[in-house]
Amino acid sequence: MTQVVETAASKASTKRETDMAETLQQKEPSLVERFKEIGFDDHVMLAAQGAARLGARQILKFHGASQEKLRTELKAGDMTPVTAADIASEEAILKIITTRLYSPDEVHAEEKGRADTAEHSIMWYVDPLDGTRSFTREQTASTVGICMYEHNEPHTAVICRPFQCELLLAGKGRGAFVFPLDDKQKIIGPAKRVHVAERKDLTGGIFYWDGVMTGKNVDRALRMFEGVIADTGKTDFRALGTNIGEQAEVALGHGDLKLTTGVGGFYDIAVGGLIIQEAGGEVIDENGKPISPGSKAALFGNPELIKKYGPLFQQCYAGYDGFA
Repeated sequence: MTQVVETAASKASTKRETDMAETLQQKEPSLVERFKEIGFDDHVMLAAQGAARLGARQILKFHGASQEKLRTELKAGDMTPVTAADIASEEAILKIITTRLYSPDEVHAEEKGRADTAEHSIMWYVDPLDGTRSFTREQTASTVGICMYEHNEPHTAVICRPFQCELLLAGKGRGAFVFPLDDKQKIIGPAKRVHVAERKDLTGGIFYWDGVMTGKNVDRALRMFEGVIADTGKTDFRALGTNIGEQAEVALGHGDLKLTTGVGGFYDIAVGGLIIQEAGGEVIDENGKPISPGSKAALFGNPELIKKYGPLFQQCYAGYDGFA
């Protein structure tokens, strides 16, 4: 009887050891393997996503900090705020892009690196903290946006949403995906393909706009809103306090149309532009053309909504030269 019990215990112990060995063998895929699964293991994407997540970590370090630590200032010209968090995020991003891969002359970043885009075949557009004003009020909408253009065509784009724990990314002709992140901005699961919503009009839909109003754009925006309401009877207009975050909502199918008029730089539309296009959507500028570094406003949505509301957008923003 004792021998039978010992044999059973021995078998149970052997099974536990086998199970443990199998568990050790079934390790989580590496970061490169995660990206390889969706065809994005090239050096440009790996650099962009790493830089965006590193920038997001810097942002989180400052969230809720005192004004003494944030050191908020207003920029000359457009009077938009900049904080120590913006600077720290941008420095972390540029350290990856310019130290390991590209020249500082190939980067157009919001706070420091304003390169002449006409002179280079490759150009990185970096917004290290989109939604700074929201951030200074301890809101949780702000994002990091990075986009690389090659020969004036979008190549790679990444949006890191630190408070939503999401990493969106797209490559030209390769689709758009979202990775889940933990609170340290580490990728913790497989990517999922994203697609814009298929709504054919804005009745009951969600229309995002950037919310920045000046004497140069208020009348145009109101005419746009009036035209939409005349068509739908009722539309939900929303402003999250981050252009790029609102573009992410459209790419994810959580919103339907996005209007950007308060453009601080091309990074404000380039990043979400590629991701929305690769998610099955379209983007046009105030002239009804594909977005380019000279674009001053943009409309994002699925092809049906761009076809329906694009003419109204062009009419309202004809001759628009920016909000500042």
